[in-house]
Amino acid sequence: MVHGGTPEKWGFKIAASLLPVIDNRDLSLRFGDVVLQAPGTMLEDMENAQFSSMTQRLLSESKPGDKVLEIGSRARSGNTNRHLVHPEAEYYGLDIAAGSNVDIVGDAHHLSRHVRGEIFDTIFSVSVFEHLLMPWMVALEMNKALKIGGLAYIQSHHTFPLHDQPWDFWRFSKDAWNGLFNAHTGFEIVDAGRALRCRIAPETTAVAHTQPGLDDGPGGHLLSACLVRKTGSPKVQWEAEASEVYNLAYDHGVR
Repeated sequence: MVHGGTPEKWGFKIAASLLPVIDNRDLSLRFGDVVLQAPGTMLEDMENAQFSSMTQRLLSESKPGDKVLEIGSRARSGNTNRHLVHPEAEYYGLDIAAGSNVDIVGDAHHLSRHVRGEIFDTIFSVSVFEHLLMPWMVALEMNKALKIGGLAYIQSHHTFPLHDQPWDFWRFSKDAWNGLFNAHTGFEIVDAGRALRCRIAPETTAVAHTQPGLDDGPGGHLLSACLVRKTGSPKVQWEAEASEVYNLAYDHGVR
């Protein structure tokens, strides 16, 4: 992102989406004799590197023949996440609806109804947990399906526009994962991180006046993720029929 100036001096800010191959630190913008220089991104680079290290570790610990489960595997845009694990791993994709790249059709809230026993070495999920009505319940179900010492990688959003409504329930900071994956649910956090800084610009002037500087600093991060390891059986349980709490016919959402 390119931005510069202050509301007091310029009365506006500038933001622009750049191709990934462009380094915004080498970019400046000229208005007459005034040059606005892009800010340094060292902290952002560090955050992105830590974020990437989790997927690299997931791949490095994945071995040929490992049983791997992806929660929310349907290739809705023609893309899959199989590259996150070893190409010779025994991959299974679970999704609430049938479709491309789906081997098991079922609700992750009741994963143990579709997968019997602690059979997986790895479980991962990308951009799904924000759509889970009760993610703590899914964490417990994941525990039932993972082997002791098995890894799980969860990637979701800390800040992101509403999507797939009305089934867009949650946002996660990098510290929020401790509430889902801990000794009580039978996990330990191996790593957690965030990436892709973003700014929040309120559309109402009332908020802007009562919260000065809201859109000056980093408002959040588009991505948040954790890498966790199963350490044992849960000390807690959550018994609920998810579909009785809310209509979870996800496939009819607003795209």
